[in-house]
Amino acid sequence: MIIDHISHIEKYGSFGPGFESGIRFLLQHQNDPAEPVARYKLDENVDVMVNQYETKYPEESNFEAHNKYIDVQFMLKGDELVGWAPREKLSEISAAPEKDYYELFGESDYFPLNEGYFMIFFPEDAHQPGLVKDRSEQVTKIVLKVRVEGNLPL
Repeated sequence: MIIDHISHIEKYGSFGPGFESGIRFLLQHQNDPAEPVARYKLDENVDVMVNQYETKYPEESNFEAHNKYIDVQFMLKGDELVGWAPREKLSEISAAPEKDYYELFGESDYFPLNEGYFMIFFPEDAHQPGLVKDRSEQVTKIVLKVRVEGNLPL
């Protein structure tokens, strides 16, 4: 997992072609809280989801993880907490390989995702986004789904 401010995001472009195009997209939309809620394909390596939702309490959700995609989650408007734990430390509840979505349960640490910051979650990072920080609030977040297969020099 990586946490950083949008002003430093360009240094992650060397992670691969999906990161390069995704970073360009985030930089173009970093000040646009009116970005429409949508999901679409940016290019062959990146899907974009623009989400708006109310933050919730940890007991209202579980962890998620992915095998084929890296999540880059950028907080456009609002603040939330995000649970994080090494995937191997959690118990898998359900698996939907066709959607690359794995639901997990267990103990974690919590990190703030404040407006203007982003987090990067690799396949080994179980994450529980969208949690209440100080109070429940509506947030707007851009999530990049960067394809892993054949795409990372790491």
